[in-house]
Amino acid sequence: MLDVVRAVCVLIAIASAARLRFAFGVMCGLAIASGLLGSTLRVAAAVRHGAVGGEYAFGLIFLGPSTVPASGRSVLPGGSWMQVHQLASLLVSTALATRPCASAWRHSTKPSPHSLESHRWDTVLASFLLLAVIAQIRLLLVMFSAWFSAH
Repeated sequence: MLDVVRAVCVLIAIASAARLRFAFGVMCGLAIASGLLGSTLRVAAAVRHGAVGGEYAFGLIFLGPSTVPASGRSVLPGGSWMQVHQLASLLVSTALATRPCASAWRHSTKPSPHSLESHRWDTVLASFLLLAVIAQIRLLLVMFSAWFSAH
């Protein structure tokens, strides 16, 4: 479910950024979508081959395929790196959502808050803000999980 929310937010972010010709936002949105698609394809192949056990059912159903560790070759470029370096890929994903969010916020505050342009930038801001919050929560969960397993 969480990955469904992320996918919808990415689509809204890309569409809103493209509408405003915000190339940086479109590129970041496409990079986030590529990571989400890569993890989905990797987990789908792992489930098909029986490599994902039942202990990941909760994560797969409620959080989505990006939370399930799956081995195997990735079809998308960079997918294997994301698989090996989970913490670093979460940091990159967080940065890819946070930077356009900050940039959209700066653009949103320049015109009058009641203008149409400000409302359009607010749409980009809101979608990237939700993506950034989700990415930061996932990052904290992985960090806490690593810390608890180490102690």
